[in-house]
Amino acid sequence: MNQSPRFLIVASILSAALFPTCVWAAQASPNGTHEGDMKKLTGFQFDPRGLAVRVETGGKDGASASSADPKTITIRAGDYRTRFDAGSSWTMRSVLYRNQVINHSEGGTYLQSVLNESHGQISDGKPVDPFLGSGHRPEQVDSLEIGFYDGIKFLSVHELDPEKVEAFEIERGTTVIFKKRSRLVSAFNGTLIHLEHVTVIAPTGVEQYVRVSGGDGDLSKIAFLYPHMHILPNATHEYLAFHEGNIVEQALFKDDNSMSLRKEVTAIITWVPESNTGIHLYHTRSYPRGKVHIWNRAGDNKLYFRYPYPRARGEALEYALFFEAF
Repeated sequence: MNQSPRFLIVASILSAALFPTCVWAAQASPNGTHEGDMKKLTGFQFDPRGLAVRVETGGKDGASASSADPKTITIRAGDYRTRFDAGSSWTMRSVLYRNQVINHSEGGTYLQSVLNESHGQISDGKPVDPFLGSGHRPEQVDSLEIGFYDGIKFLSVHELDPEKVEAFEIERGTTVIFKKRSRLVSAFNGTLIHLEHVTVIAPTGVEQYVRVSGGDGDLSKIAFLYPHMHILPNATHEYLAFHEGNIVEQALFKDDNSMSLRKEVTAIITWVPESNTGIHLYHTRSYPRGKVHIWNRAGDNKLYFRYPYPRARGEALEYALFFEAF
């Protein structure tokens, strides 16, 4: 393979840094308010090996969120830009780093959580879409919030109406936190899953936290769940997959519509040679029995994080995924 030397060196450093030591923990807010404030607003304990804690505390304003229409929210922080669309149940769409697409989601391609339901239903002579959530059969979105953070404290929190987002433009702090509560409700089997998504867009990258809780529907009809989906641009040609710092696969992406990888991994690193940009997706802990599948499509390379799901009402599982360019 023809990776650049920089790619191989940085890949090795990144993968080794995450396991077993916490090399970034000491860079958290010195007054100890970072984790407390984050958990108070979001309900999640933010991982000290994540990205937001590496933001310079008390940094100047530079993060922004805006909406020019009721169906789109655009968020910027440092060199990162993304948006959330009502048409895909307010899930995150493409992510750009220095105007380079590093996470591709346009047209009929979607990110974040989706489940596959064994419902066996037919409509107009065709099987009903088995997927529920994201851009498939829609979620029922219950609430949206946006918070602005400066590396030390939250500066403001704003509740939004999921049905109609009023036009707004706010520039504040260094980091934007987008929180969504929703339900995956089947017309055939009731409420299957409750979802809480917290997406952190920081100058250092994107953090995604999701809590998946069992609903009061027939959970036996859930075939499988993807708490995270990511779509790498077709300009990525090869990848390294790691499990706890060890390489478990080094391979080329294909364009033959095949499925590959299907392994437990804690990091995937790839490369866009034309722009000299590396892409790093990672966990800071292992998720046993969770496997990442790659769908090698002609136009992009889609990652499915197929992880365990709740089997009983009220059972909750949490997952965190971090995403950065280098």
